[in-house]
Amino acid sequence: MITTILIDIDDTLLDFNLCAKWAMEESAKKMELILPKDTYEYFKKINASLWKQMEKKEITSDGIYCVRWDMVSQMIGVPFDGKAFEKYFLDNLSKSTIQVDGALELLKYLSGKYKIYAASNGPFEQQVQRMKLARMDKYLSGYFVSEKIGHSKPAREFFDVCYKEIRVADLSELMMIGDSLSADIKGVGDYGIKTCWFNKEYKSTENSADYMVNHLLEIKEFL
Repeated sequence: MITTILIDIDDTLLDFNLCAKWAMEESAKKMELILPKDTYEYFKKINASLWKQMEKKEITSDGIYCVRWDMVSQMIGVPFDGKAFEKYFLDNLSKSTIQVDGALELLKYLSGKYKIYAASNGPFEQQVQRMKLARMDKYLSGYFVSEKIGHSKPAREFFDVCYKEIRVADLSELMMIGDSLSADIKGVGDYGIKTCWFNKEYKSTENSADYMVNHLLEIKEFL
């Protein structure tokens, strides 16, 4: 019987692409840069690749923050200080709270039946601040964030900490909800936690999740 929900933040509760695009545009204004229209698409691909590397323990989050905007600068052919841009970007991202459709309603619903914990790869203070600004924090019992834990999803060590601190009687009481097959589903299922894949982009339906939804409110049908 499920008693506790672990739920991802970026691209599950908050729309990372819309938030990050806004943060990028605000940072460019601060540095008085004129960026090509396709700059965010380059960032999106580079960022996704780097986070996949982090899931495999090939790079740290600090390593990502040191290189990603320099990589973007090279790809678009516009020279700028990537590390300085990163500081502005992270600051703006901490203020961005564009929600995924149905996210707030889902949290309200789940909080009446289960304990809910955010489980996220990213900077701890940034994620906590964004959830507070989005007025979602009041539905959460706590946060498990890679920066504070010292390990990233889907590492077993990440979920060791979750399991230990939540103190449920058995893993069967937990369910992980998230959009990433690699970070939120496969490794989590192997650990023994039930999973729900938020397949918001209608990708292949072949997956190892226990449940799959295309809209967050579909989760109300089985939880």
